[in-house]
Amino acid sequence: MLALRIAYSQDDITRLYHVCMAKNTKQGKLAELLSSAMTKRNMSVQALAAAIGVQRQTCYAWLHEQQRPTLEMLHRISLVLDISFGTLASAVYGDTRAAALELLVELYLGLPEQDQDEALWFLRALDSKRRQIEAAKEKPDSPAML
Repeated sequence: MLALRIAYSQDDITRLYHVCMAKNTKQGKLAELLSSAMTKRNMSVQALAAAIGVQRQTCYAWLHEQQRPTLEMLHRISLVLDISFGTLASAVYGDTRAAALELLVELYLGLPEQDQDEALWFLRALDSKRRQIEAAKEKPDSPAML
């Protein structure tokens, strides 16, 4: 019996993956954005994962909409794939105002580390106040509303 051996390059495998994925997978907005950008750059899932510092399985979970990337991961993806953070955020978190979220994250990331710590302290204080207000709504006689 004659054995036929075919050698595939990494580029061939990447192209084949993108073609099969496009045909066989119902994709959401994030998967469409990532797949398109990765195809343009001839980038595999493994390469994207390595570039943003996550495991390959994590990227597959995002592509198959089994998980949502964190805002930090979206920021990394936006830098690697040259996609607007706002576009990615609105694809993943459609219930948010992407432009405002993008601005807040960019401002935060542009701060020196000490100022980032202070900004986080302030956000935690706001969150604490929000929780007090919500708790007070559940108990109308609570002094938290005062």
